Amino acid sequence: MPNQRTRTGPVAAAGGRTAGLHVGAATHDTDVDLNDVLDLLATLTDAGFSAHDLCEAAARQAQEVAAALRDLAEDLAAHHNVIGRRTSVAMERLSEVMEEIAAASGNARAATLAAAEEAEALHTDMEETYRPVQRAAADADLATPSARVHNQSI
Repeated sequence: MPNQRTRTGPVAAAGGRTAGLHVGAATHDTDVDLNDVLDLLATLTDAGFSAHDLCEAAARQAQEVAAALRDLAEDLAAHHNVIGRRTSVAMERLSEVMEEIAAASGNARAATLAAAEEAEALHTDMEETYRPVQRAAADADLATPSARVHNQSI
């Protein structure tokens, strides 16, 4: 069954013509729509900022757990006579792992912030670049705008 949006199948195979209507080469057709792209970029931006917030909270909580483990180890040794080597090594290792998690969360926080800002900037650039072209095409009663390269002298 032919895809009506991309005009593939029998229409494209028939040289792009049906009932006297020229459809165009299937290689120029696409399912991508500006609004869809902008919606996706907005979703990515929101997800990036949400992930940034989660990573920030995870880093903070991991540091709190590491500090609590160190405090617990000191309390066990000072007030409960739990001074065994295994316990001390295990508590220290748990604290180190929590510090590693905090560091990894901090790195992820920076990366997610950069990704969110990049998606937001791309959204703005695409909106400013393509929305006027889309409006101009609609004002001229064109179904789709021509690519700029088609209108430039070589």
